[in-house]
Amino acid sequence: TLYAHVVISSLSVPMIAAVARSLGDRLPNLPAIVLMFSPIYFFGGASGLSNIDGVVGVTLVLYLLIARQSPLAAGIVSGTLPWVRFELFIFSAIVALYALTSPRERAAFLGTGIFPVLYTIAGAVYHQDALWLLHFPPSAPFDPTNPVFFRDLIGWEFFLEPMLAVTPVVATVAALKLDRLHGFERMLLIYAVGATLGVHVLPMFGIGNFGASPRYSVHMLPAWALLLARAVEPWWEGERLKVGPLLAVLALVAWLATRQPASRVVVPILL
Repeated sequence: TLYAHVVISSLSVPMIAAVARSLGDRLPNLPAIVLMFSPIYFFGGASGLSNIDGVVGVTLVLYLLIARQSPLAAGIVSGTLPWVRFELFIFSAIVALYALTSPRERAAFLGTGIFPVLYTIAGAVYHQDALWLLHFPPSAPFDPTNPVFFRDLIGWEFFLEPMLAVTPVVATVAALKLDRLHGFERMLLIYAVGATLGVHVLPMFGIGNFGASPRYSVHMLPAWALLLARAVEPWWEGERLKVGPLLAVLALVAWLATRQPASRVVVPILL
């Protein structure tokens, strides 16, 4: 089973490179390298983490939507992702909203709803209740006994630190120039920033039954990898380094590097 999981997780590498190439990246292999050498992805793929399956699903959606230009198929896959990992609901919702506002990808919006509708119909037949979703709503209630709340790095003093396990070069995104982004990449940026803040901030207020462990953030890895490649493009093209982006990168590096775990906290990377 673990061998199969390694093979499946490795599929994201050529797919993310194909997406970057289709977007016209000057360094299309860089996102693949970032993904491949992500600590949590590297170890998670060999240990059978379901979160890594989520990354493969996200990358497959991006591949179908951008590289293969098959919005309907991308939407169908996207609609199934929340059933793979609950945190992927954010990605599916963002893809649906993007497709709704983009005439070329409108079919992805319709595709996103296919599996949820079929699931709802099947549940109604099984429960013999047309309103079964209202009577049995999905939820992730706060559970103070969950180990993540006393093992994870939760709190402002640890803010964003677990992202270093997703990719150690995450700080480079601070140099990203918004005017270089396509509409699709802007969607990725909204998703990556929104999901990152949600994973790190919500547990501080006891919202949801998850912590700030890197495995809850790894689904954003494809988005961050593509954005990081865009961030370094100007430097690769020989553009003179500007003080503002460089200071932003250094400031974020300093913030991440000075986060110190409390002595009572145990932080296994895969918890």
